[in-house]
Amino acid sequence: MKKFGIVVTTVALAILATTAVASAQLGVAVMWKADGVAPIFALPIQMGDAMVIQPMAAFYWGADDSPNPGTALMLGGSLEAHMGEGDTRGLFGGKVAVEIGSPKEGDSYTDFHIGAFIGGTAKLADNVALVGQWGPTMTMIGKRSSLGKSYAVINSDASITLRWWVFGN
Repeated sequence: MKKFGIVVTTVALAILATTAVASAQLGVAVMWKADGVAPIFALPIQMGDAMVIQPMAAFYWGADDSPNPGTALMLGGSLEAHMGEGDTRGLFGGKVAVEIGSPKEGDSYTDFHIGAFIGGTAKLADNVALVGQWGPTMTMIGKRSSLGKSYAVINSDASITLRWWVFGN
């Protein structure tokens, strides 16, 4: 009987996933953050009319004469819920990311980011949208040899994202 429940649950989830993917929109996006960090690239997936899942990645590098020479890789994602109807709508959601850095001098590090946001989206053309977000983000700073300890910081985080919906309705 337990195996039958597992089979029924698996079939139900497969049907839901197929329905969601069949009506999904897939796109590409570039996000610019207010802190001046290099652009973040994303692959947004809109499920229905009110939900967007957005995997994100960024690669940063600092030249020898920059304030932070070295490289960093950021991987993360966000989940947005859209409110209202029409071409301009409000949104809210959350995001998580991990950043792995390798400075020119000192030990490499791993930072974790978790945050919430509110904002809005505006349709610029048939398949192009502009998204603005603002909210608090907690960053858990990994141990660095220059500091000798780990700590957490809460900051205000703002971003602008340009989305191009490539596939889907």
